[in-house]
Amino acid sequence: MGSENKKLIIPYRYMPFDIGTSISGVLENKLIKYFKDNGYKLIDDTQLLMAFSKYYLFGYKLSDDISVYIYSFGVGVFLFKGDEFVCNHEKYAFDYCKERKEKYASQLNSKPSHKFSPIFDKIANDLRNIVKENSNSKQHIRTSANSDWECAGFSYIMSTSFIVDGETKNFEFKNLNEDYKKNLLIILEPAIANLEESNKLSVTANNDPFNFSTEDYDYKNWLKKSNSAVYISWSAVVVLMDKLDEGIIEHINCMEIDLQAMWLYSYCLYNDASEMESKNSKVSALKNELFKYKKMFTEFRVNADSNLPEYIFNIRNELIKTSFIDEQYQRYTDYLQFRIEETESKNIEEQQKFNVLSEILLFVIAYIQIVPSLYGLLMGEFKNIGIPQVIILALLGLVGIILIVRKDKL
Repeated sequence: MGSENKKLIIPYRYMPFDIGTSISGVLENKLIKYFKDNGYKLIDDTQLLMAFSKYYLFGYKLSDDISVYIYSFGVGVFLFKGDEFVCNHEKYAFDYCKERKEKYASQLNSKPSHKFSPIFDKIANDLRNIVKENSNSKQHIRTSANSDWECAGFSYIMSTSFIVDGETKNFEFKNLNEDYKKNLLIILEPAIANLEESNKLSVTANNDPFNFSTEDYDYKNWLKKSNSAVYISWSAVVVLMDKLDEGIIEHINCMEIDLQAMWLYSYCLYNDASEMESKNSKVSALKNELFKYKKMFTEFRVNADSNLPEYIFNIRNELIKTSFIDEQYQRYTDYLQFRIEETESKNIEEQQKFNVLSEILLFVIAYIQIVPSLYGLLMGEFKNIGIPQVIILALLGLVGIILIVRKDKL
């Protein structure tokens, strides 16, 4: 890193990917063996990640700038450090966000220009292949665990921008000058400068992206320190520090890794379930899936280690809130509930049809038993077969069957 007094942005990116199914036992050992055989170093200091989630399994260092973290519900998260960005002019945020957007597009489109693409693609696909080769026939592999899914097997990238600024000593939003606020706001809300990732238009600065007022904006510092700050929006996280603080970086990265793992898992569950809708599902299986997911999500929301500092809980809760993961949760649980009600309704209809057929069968059996008596009654002393009497007997049987079929509509 350069001079301590030079304003510098250190971006960390989080890219989750689906491995396809739950991981434990033999499968977990196979994945660990893969990393060991390829010479990757196990990340030993993972107490913080384990404090956030009991579903975290292990992590490996792939290079100086890349790590991968694996969760038992079958999702991995790449953490990688982006290129440091020197803020060498007053309106640096536009150039920084433009570069960020272009690198996101480069990676998600698997363009060779992204230096980490070969590593991401190889690791993700190798892990998916190990899962497929070592899963039994009854174990379902999610459709999202595939290099053809969405963006070459990935879905999105999130990032945190750690800004080291040795010249500023108070990072409270209200104390920042106008230019500082504008740069911060453009990073937090890139749509201000038409730099949001979903915007497919080419990026130009023909219209001054800094031509806006900051009066309507007021961001909260979730760190509650004057010499450092954490600002969170729905699209970005910015951490301001007067000097490099590895502790803050580790805490934020661990919270984001855990959040992105659960976010992608929820997203993949819904997409996989909706694509598999044509398959017959038992009500008991759907109810079990709903209960299991609700339990897991509740644990994700509330089961972080109570010994963690309060500000960690506050930051984590805000990250969860602004990520809209609750909407993902609601969408999937609503879908499962709909499938349960739909399947139960179909089962009732099928049962009603079965009941009608059973009643018709019983009626026919009983009717056959009394036909000789009815025929004798209708024929009286005549012994020859009477066509009219046979027609009457058939009509009586038909009327009986019609009454059974239509009894619920009468």
